[in-house]
Amino acid sequence: MSSLVWLPRASSKAFRQLRPRQQENGVQPAVSEQASAGVPPEPQQPAPAAQADPRLAEGLAQLKASDTGSVLECTGTGGGSLSAILAAAQAGQLTAPDALRQLRALCDHAISTSWRAGQRAVAQAASELLDEGNELLAELDEGPAAAGGAALPTTAREESEEPAVARPQLPAETFFLAPEQVRECLTLNIDSSILMAAQPPRRTGGWPLGRKRKGEGTGSAALGKRKTGGRHFNPWTPELQQQLATVLRLALRSQEPGSARLPKEEVAQLSPALASLAGHLHSSAAGEQLQSMGTTLGNVVSMLQVGAFTDFEEMLNDVREECHATVEAYLSMQNVEVRRGRLIAQIESFVNTLGTAIETLLIQIRADHRAAVEAAGGVEEDSDDEDDFYPASLPDSILANKEPFKGGDWRKTPYIPRPYVRLTEYDIVEPEMRDIILRKLSTKKHGGCNGNHCKSRKELGCYSVVREGFDTRCSCLARNTECDAHCACHGSSDCLNRAVSARNTLQLGTDAEEVDSWGMDCYVRRNILDAVLDCGAFGHWTPPDYHALKAAGPVEYAALRAATTGNSGGTAASPAAAVLPKAPTAAAAQQQALAVAAKQQGEQAEGLPGTPLSAKRNGSDEVGECEDTAAVVAPLQSPPPTPAQIRVETRVAEWLERELLPAINRQGDKGWDLLAALADVKQRARDAGNEESAKAAEAVEQRLKDVGYNYFRLHPKGVGLVCKRKGGLPPLTFVEEYLGEIHTPWRWFEIQDAVKKITGDELPDFYNIVLERPKDDPDGYDVLFIDAAAKGALASRMSHSCTPNCQAIVMACNGRLTIALYTLRQVYEGEELTFDYSSVTESEKEFREAICLCSTRNCRGSYLYFTGSRAFQQVMAEQHNFLHRQVIITRAGSEPLTQDDLDRIKRHGLGDSALGSVEHGDRAPDWLIKWTSLICEFIEEEEAHLKEDLLNHPQGIYNEVTATAEAKGVVANRLQNVVITLDKVKMVLRAPNQAQGPCLRLLSDEEAAEYLWDGPRSVARRILRGCIQALAPIEVADTFAAANADEELQWAARQHAGELPAGLAKLCTTVLQPSAGTFEDARQLLMEVYQQVRALDVACGGGLTAVADVLLLYAATLHWFTCERGYRGVTSSPVPLNIEDLTLDRAQPATDGQTNGGEPGGRLASRPGSGHDLPSALGGGASESEGLSNLSNLRKVYRPLYIWGQLSGWFKQTVNDPTASLSAERRGTISLPDIESSFSGGRARYTIKDRTDLIEQLEKRPDAMWRTGTIWSFKNDLKVYGSPALDAVWDCATGKKPASAAADPLAGVLAELRNAVVPPRLQVAGGGGKVARGKNK
Repeated sequence: MSSLVWLPRASSKAFRQLRPRQQENGVQPAVSEQASAGVPPEPQQPAPAAQADPRLAEGLAQLKASDTGSVLECTGTGGGSLSAILAAAQAGQLTAPDALRQLRALCDHAISTSWRAGQRAVAQAASELLDEGNELLAELDEGPAAAGGAALPTTAREESEEPAVARPQLPAETFFLAPEQVRECLTLNIDSSILMAAQPPRRTGGWPLGRKRKGEGTGSAALGKRKTGGRHFNPWTPELQQQLATVLRLALRSQEPGSARLPKEEVAQLSPALASLAGHLHSSAAGEQLQSMGTTLGNVVSMLQVGAFTDFEEMLNDVREECHATVEAYLSMQNVEVRRGRLIAQIESFVNTLGTAIETLLIQIRADHRAAVEAAGGVEEDSDDEDDFYPASLPDSILANKEPFKGGDWRKTPYIPRPYVRLTEYDIVEPEMRDIILRKLSTKKHGGCNGNHCKSRKELGCYSVVREGFDTRCSCLARNTECDAHCACHGSSDCLNRAVSARNTLQLGTDAEEVDSWGMDCYVRRNILDAVLDCGAFGHWTPPDYHALKAAGPVEYAALRAATTGNSGGTAASPAAAVLPKAPTAAAAQQQALAVAAKQQGEQAEGLPGTPLSAKRNGSDEVGECEDTAAVVAPLQSPPPTPAQIRVETRVAEWLERELLPAINRQGDKGWDLLAALADVKQRARDAGNEESAKAAEAVEQRLKDVGYNYFRLHPKGVGLVCKRKGGLPPLTFVEEYLGEIHTPWRWFEIQDAVKKITGDELPDFYNIVLERPKDDPDGYDVLFIDAAAKGALASRMSHSCTPNCQAIVMACNGRLTIALYTLRQVYEGEELTFDYSSVTESEKEFREAICLCSTRNCRGSYLYFTGSRAFQQVMAEQHNFLHRQVIITRAGSEPLTQDDLDRIKRHGLGDSALGSVEHGDRAPDWLIKWTSLICEFIEEEEAHLKEDLLNHPQGIYNEVTATAEAKGVVANRLQNVVITLDKVKMVLRAPNQAQGPCLRLLSDEEAAEYLWDGPRSVARRILRGCIQALAPIEVADTFAAANADEELQWAARQHAGELPAGLAKLCTTVLQPSAGTFEDARQLLMEVYQQVRALDVACGGGLTAVADVLLLYAATLHWFTCERGYRGVTSSPVPLNIEDLTLDRAQPATDGQTNGGEPGGRLASRPGSGHDLPSALGGGASESEGLSNLSNLRKVYRPLYIWGQLSGWFKQTVNDPTASLSAERRGTISLPDIESSFSGGRARYTIKDRTDLIEQLEKRPDAMWRTGTIWSFKNDLKVYGSPALDAVWDCATGKKPASAAADPLAGVLAELRNAVVPPRLQVAGGGGKVARGKNK
């Protein structure tokens, strides 16, 4: 995201009120010189005495009481003060609008003058008082025109009916906002010094080819310190940045109808290269997409205009983040059909094209300068920092490298080690949780082998990651169980399957040691591999087609790498290759190749040498696609790599992992210096006579010296565990148990919510691990969470690797469960011990920020698995949306628990551990067990459908094996979420005096009839009251309003029978007839009322259309249910937090010009919140001791509807308060608009657009919440829910699918809405209502 201007920021509400009012003729009122100078306005002359408004006086008095620091008293020579405004209001000399204008001007002046005087705290206080004043006096504001404030943002409906308002103008320093907000809403001249002083954004990724400027300060101020010779020449000048600002403005300029050309006068100001870049970006598919979304990159453009970016890597990061923010805002306003992934891909294409072009341009400028210096007889100076230059040229392998990289500031210092207490068993932090946790840790699994196959390592075998089990002849180990007293080997000292029980762990100092570990991202690893392969140290190697790699997109790049390297058997083995088009014919390929060559020559002539820019679009993507096909498809059709090629690549990868990485970790705090590590490798290779290793090290060393450190950055990972034992560790060596503080699921997520609230961490430290009970245990599957941050064992300090040499396995050892780590293969001396964290995230942002540094051959690029992919959510979106989940919860509370349910639960491995037991008095109620069974039923269906959908993926990237594996992985994740949800719900149900009834249940026949017809607050009676209030004379309406009982209503009807319009009298007679009896009778009567209201609407010329439309939804609904009202809110006991750990700042201060850009989400990354941050996280000016005291008393509050919200969102555990999302999701989906809101009264009229949106919502998005900003409100005091959309899902879920479309309840409602007779003004073109003619009376 873009940086905030570091000023006291008035809220958006204050900002709207400060905008000057728009005159009726559209002319902006002039700003006086006095206001421009920051002088407070002269107080207005007192108006003649009038009746004082008590609400105004009370609000001003309350605001004055809040002004404890007298911020709004004696603010200047103008004499204005809050006391004076209050006195005038109390005397009746000021109207509310005048008082509001004076108050806002007073606050405006206080903010401006305090800021200029350096009194930031006072300015912030004035801003907060302005917000409070706007809230206190909101009801007295007569609107934007009267109050001097701008109108609130309008809905799409309002925008279509009202003329656009010109953008207002304000003098500088009127108030302060984020730069992009200022540019979106106002025209302000922000001083460049303010922008330069803005706190820079935290960059977590970016273009890998940037350069860090060494000068002090930023922007133009730093340029004076730049040397002018040789490598100190910096092509990244303010002038170039200003030209790039013009490029971006032109690229995102909306195209004029019928023309794609850019203004010639602006293009002429650019160099040929930049002009070509602007034209290409403007006409590219990505550029047009960004234009259509209204992207302006206002913040980036403004920063470029003042030369504020230290390098183009920083600029590209901001471009990417601002584009991402635009996409999120755009998607929030669109239909669900919009594909987010496609938009993100367009953004990446835009950024990559921009970055490649700029980097090529910088290299060219650098080369031209170098040639000029040499021509003049000058000598280039050597830089004192090897990474502080742009190389004159880059090898093709680096230019073609598109692997994931860790951008941002380069940290060259290790992280401060996190101190921890060494454990020998799990630490149960809370004594009251001890019994529950010990029960979950206990197991009924035990040994029973014959003792013949557990006494030699060969027969014990090893662990298979693919099979997820031990390949062993020992029957105990095959079931993840250690040998025990039930085995024939009991008492024998030769048994090797007792290491965990005997605590035969690795010993620090003898077998292993903790060191500062370092790593590289995939980008650097690729550069090192290519340097070694190019030199031929391990044999002849044929390089891939670098031109094709440079031209390829992300998917094509992955396919090419897989097809042309030793990691794959060729094109057939590359699932990504299926994305690409079929190979063209020879003639077509030749034509395409010629087109590509011609296009490249044209681009060279235009000044963009080597930039892979596609052809400009002429209303089509065909040209660009053909070029991609010509450049990429041909290499994919080449023969797979030969065995010799694969052998060479394998040896190079082994050299990197077994020689170079250990050498890097031997450098200690200098691990960032690859040259030092290469020198170590060379020395050891020469001592051992290993010429191949020495030659490889020399090749990487020379490549680094040629291009600089920026392409070979090594990053700290934190503390790691390195093998120290002579001869290494054999396979199946027990390393250590993964020990730490252990928590139940509900408590663990309380801790995570508290930590996130305090520290602001998005990516946590990965010291936690999940202990999953085995499904084959008689008590079934369950989970516990282990946190080894403050207490643990040496295994908890092992780093992550995508190609690990160890594996974490849940073992049953003498009646208890534990997580044990074993080696998977031979681990060599000096090699780091690693295991795959297997951590998952549903956040694409977290996934992209989690750059992996494992440096291994199978590195995934991110140390997180991304579970938010649309491919994995498509079945849930179609068959388990919000409506489906409500049907399941309601069925669980309305249907009996059967043996089939219990059998289904057992098949999924669930038992007493997750569901509770009668023996321990914590058995879940039957309705909750029924819910679990129904969810398991969906999981079974999802697994079958997901595999099928993945196999039918439009890009063909899954085969039978991968689709099956992915489906099973999703099922495992779903089951884990089920047991976590059960634990949370059971905790709330255990609260004292808590109701135990089902969360939702169907209304009985009598209850539903009473809700629709018979009850005093029934739908029918509310309709009658509303119609009488809208159509009857005032006296008649008052009489009916005072009537409550049926007898009173009937008396009022008889008393005023002659005064009611004919249609209204008929409606009154229908509603007040005797009881409906059954629910079906009530529905039929309500449908009759609907027909009468529809006729009244036409007879009156409109006004009741919205009432009739909503009434139809009520009358057509077949299933009504209610929620349990007896649930109590629950407040948990204080959350156990390690205060010292939270206040530990592990970001070691940078030295020698190095920066502290910590690894996001890394094992030892510093937290944003340090000790001095914590009190502010808890509010205000609390001292540090007070803040820490408050931390130790944090409790979580569970609202009465928490159980409903948690069951509804069972598949996602990161929502702090599920009741909030539940409240939003049920708007319109199951909670229909309240009847009263249908009678618009003084609110906005029900328009054609409103009615069209209603029909479209029901037809296309029945499971999505209704949008805000309409006439509808959703008050539901009776807590009764249901809708035709839910009925349609209910019928499908229970197997009662309608025999025809006519029998579909939702389809019937849509047909009725389209064919209903409505007033002419509400007729929808092309359907949606018939016009009533000749019926006005």
